[in-house]
Amino acid sequence: MRHILYEIKKHVSFRETWVAYALGIGYLISSMWNYRDLTGNVQQAWYRWHQHIWLYGANLAMFLVIIGMSRIMSYERERRTDSVLLTTARGRNKLFFSKIGFAAIYAAVIVVVFGVTTFVHQFGILGFEGVFDSLKGSIYFRVDGEASITNIGFGVLRHCLFYLSVLYLTYLVMLISQLTKRPVVTICICGAAYVFPVAYYVLGFDFLSDRLEAVAEFISRCSFGGFMMLESYSWGRTWDFCYDDWIGNLWKPILFVVTAILVELTLLWALWRRKERK
Repeated sequence: MRHILYEIKKHVSFRETWVAYALGIGYLISSMWNYRDLTGNVQQAWYRWHQHIWLYGANLAMFLVIIGMSRIMSYERERRTDSVLLTTARGRNKLFFSKIGFAAIYAAVIVVVFGVTTFVHQFGILGFEGVFDSLKGSIYFRVDGEASITNIGFGVLRHCLFYLSVLYLTYLVMLISQLTKRPVVTICICGAAYVFPVAYYVLGFDFLSDRLEAVAEFISRCSFGGFMMLESYSWGRTWDFCYDDWIGNLWKPILFVVTAILVELTLLWALWRRKERK
């Protein structure tokens, strides 16, 4: 735990981190204000809250992760302390796993703070009414009759999936950072990689041929952007599934994300070990 605290101290020492926090807080406040529910209808408020990750949460998490994690793998090299810290195998391993642990905690903090803040803002004035009512609707699937999950249960499930998606991005940023060793290049690459799926889902690529559009859809659904917007967890077009179909097929995208994270960690470890040998 002490080594993870060291990583936290490194993280907060970056000036761009505090700039990202300030901009992120401003974006969150403005988004909550713009997407607030003014009807006073409880069910409408729940339906709107279930969209907040798709509407602006994914953008916020992407921004904080890319800015906040872009230097975490190159910090020792920038400060020229790597030759000292990496002299022993135990020190190298501890440094690596402390970075991995910090990344997991950082992603969790983003998701929890975002979820709690938007939940309290949306339902505080409504007295948290309808928390344990059955889910009535979602942008990700149809609800035929009453779903076997409550509003708050589906909210928790969405944020767990969101956390997996943020981890997918976090370790990818660390992997690219390890390859480029330049924070600015890392930020540009990851930012560009996020723009593509967002453009696909928001604008559509109808101008492409059927084959190219199918390729674009496949890339978007497999990318971290598609999963962060929770679109890729539907494993099909929005509303193609009813709730039972969606929950029954949820293991497929979860398995894909977990496999992608394990592959990222494996590659990251291999690059870290290669740096040791050099």
